[in-house]
Amino acid sequence: MADDLNFKMINSICGTRFGYQKHRELKEAYCDECKQAEKQYKSEWYMNNKSKILAKHKEWDLNNSEKRKELRRKTERKRRADKFNNGSELYTEDQVLEKYGKVCHICSNEIDLSLDRRNPMGFQVDHVLPLAKGGEDKITNVKPSHARCNQQKGIKDLTATLKS
Repeated sequence: MADDLNFKMINSICGTRFGYQKHRELKEAYCDECKQAEKQYKSEWYMNNKSKILAKHKEWDLNNSEKRKELRRKTERKRRADKFNNGSELYTEDQVLEKYGKVCHICSNEIDLSLDRRNPMGFQVDHVLPLAKGGEDKITNVKPSHARCNQQKGIKDLTATLKS
């Protein structure tokens, strides 16, 4: 009887945002009308609050510039790995440094972490087997390097770089 009552109640409110919430509350599949109503509500809510949302995003970006840069680097690495159909996993530059230390794996000199990553002696993550040659974007295939060493290595294998 209670199930029959719930069914009648849901049918009477389907196509509304409340119907969408009721589907979620009952842990059942959403009907198309309720999905559309929820989508419409979210779209209108975003348009009414767009300036507040963008201001909050901008404020977060300003207060978390290092996190933002790290997020951009992670998504760029993943995008590149996906482009070559290589595997990937999320890792941070701190995890790479924790695992391998702050010595450049190409020239064996210490990396100055206070320098910007665009500085020739700054820290960059190097893919030991480059993505373009089938390497994965996983912590097991990356090591710390100087920006200059990483750029000189390019997409060559590390053994070819050391011989030249």
